[in-house]
Amino acid sequence: MPAESSDNSSTPLHARTRAAYESVAAGWERWEPHFACFTAPVTQWLMAAVRPKAGHSILDVGCGTGDPAVHLATAVAPTGRVTAIDLSPAMLDVARRRALALRINLIDFKERAFEDADFPPGTFDSVVGRWSLIFSDRIREVLARVRGWLRTGGRLAVSTWTPMENSPGFLMINEAIRRVTGLPAPDPEQPGMQYLSQPGRLEAVLKEAGFRDVSTQRVPLAAVVRDGREYWEMSRETGASLTAVLSRLHPGQVAEIGNEVAAGAERFRSGRVLRIPAVAQVGAGTA
Repeated sequence: MPAESSDNSSTPLHARTRAAYESVAAGWERWEPHFACFTAPVTQWLMAAVRPKAGHSILDVGCGTGDPAVHLATAVAPTGRVTAIDLSPAMLDVARRRALALRINLIDFKERAFEDADFPPGTFDSVVGRWSLIFSDRIREVLARVRGWLRTGGRLAVSTWTPMENSPGFLMINEAIRRVTGLPAPDPEQPGMQYLSQPGRLEAVLKEAGFRDVSTQRVPLAAVVRDGREYWEMSRETGASLTAVLSRLHPGQVAEIGNEVAAGAERFRSGRVLRIPAVAQVGAGTA
């Protein structure tokens, strides 16, 4: 699986995003089974939206630890290819290990920020971006370029989140941080987890970029953990923006936030586990 590197810290936002995900890559690998379960409904929707077939060429934008790239590669086998780009070398290392373990050799992993990527027109049959484009401060420009990389009739499928009140686990963490630190809530108009989460925003930017047959849909998810302490541990080890915030706090503040989250999560107990709901948003369009 060839790897290609480039300067992926060309803007301050790139540098911050790269550093954040470098710091949590080990956590993403450790909690891989949980994420596979948690994100499966979104991955399945994205796969269905782009309709991958044997021989297709597909781009995974912001591939992280390799999901959905590994699923896409299986779908385009034996003659297709998947190009998977991400700006975090550590996340890409995890992705390569996943592909190797699954004996998948149809993925070209490239270390690159998607704003800096450049491909000839009509290169791909489809493009997928799972919770990645929300970290771009040039979203309209990026989507317009992505449309150019697609063949005529090619498909784009992406995911974002919905407003945080639909995801009580995330909301609980943010409220605990605000209560302990006084920090403001995330701005849904700025790149980050809540970007494009407001009703109609994802549909609008896809149409503005020139995509046809645009559709969006809410997708319910659930994080399954044994108890509240495990939920906090997983969140702390995998949340890139959360880790950045916690790194600036006193250990006592971190402990206070963790205790509040762990206790609050217990209200989601369902049998022997906690099932903590969240709601994602997915969107697709045709070039």
